[in-house]
Amino acid sequence: MPRVLWGWMLIGLIFHVLVGPMIVMAEEGNGPGSWSRQAENIDRLVDEGKWEQAKGELNRLADNFSKGDFSQEDLQVEGIESLSDTLVELDRELVRVMPRPDRLQFASERMRLAFDALAHPHQPLWHQYEPQLLEDIARVRQAMKKNQPETVRSRIRIMVRHYEQLEPALFVSRKPEVVGAVGSILHSMEQTVKREPMQMSRLRTPLDQWEQMIPPLIKGKDQNVLAVAHTGRPAWPMSAVILGGIIASALLYVGWQKYRHTPEGVMSGHR
Repeated sequence: MPRVLWGWMLIGLIFHVLVGPMIVMAEEGNGPGSWSRQAENIDRLVDEGKWEQAKGELNRLADNFSKGDFSQEDLQVEGIESLSDTLVELDRELVRVMPRPDRLQFASERMRLAFDALAHPHQPLWHQYEPQLLEDIARVRQAMKKNQPETVRSRIRIMVRHYEQLEPALFVSRKPEVVGAVGSILHSMEQTVKREPMQMSRLRTPLDQWEQMIPPLIKGKDQNVLAVAHTGRPAWPMSAVILGGIIASALLYVGWQKYRHTPEGVMSGHR
């Protein structure tokens, strides 16, 4: 009996030493951690202007991601769609005849933040943008206090742009209804400043709401974010916006699948 026991222990030790690391390597080779490192490398190549190399790395990331198993991930469909959307967006910028460096960097950063949020759910990089978000609000308020409509317009656009940079990562980290609620408030301010004459008084409530949503969005619970979003607002417009966002995400995902099978998508995937 002791010999049998020692035999099983020896087999277990061999499995742990030889086979275990191979399983771990296989998992790390095509999973969130690996994708995040690839995304970070692509972002670096884009920053350095090495766009051809970035194309090749992006194709490899897209291929690995398309083969991924999400059954063990705490990720909703909208999160998967947002991740794939960032790949499509960056690919379209990289294959342009005349590259647009600003849009390339924006698309690359969105992708990096989204994949980082998947790999590091408890401490994603997008949390580090909290000071920037709060600074944007302070700058808008400063322009409102000085009654400078054009400056307010400019700073609202910048504020929305900064939010849009984080949005795919938010879909990975948060429930879609939370992201829909946040996006609704930001885009309502964007619509307000487009109107002539602009009524700055209409910005105060959504600006206050956005400021109050940031702490729970980063450190709190979904229901706390939604509680702020629904303050003083009728429920049906928010529901409509959230539903519209989900439908739009589904259409973008379908577009990604179709794009991968078009001549353009196939050619870019084999460069």
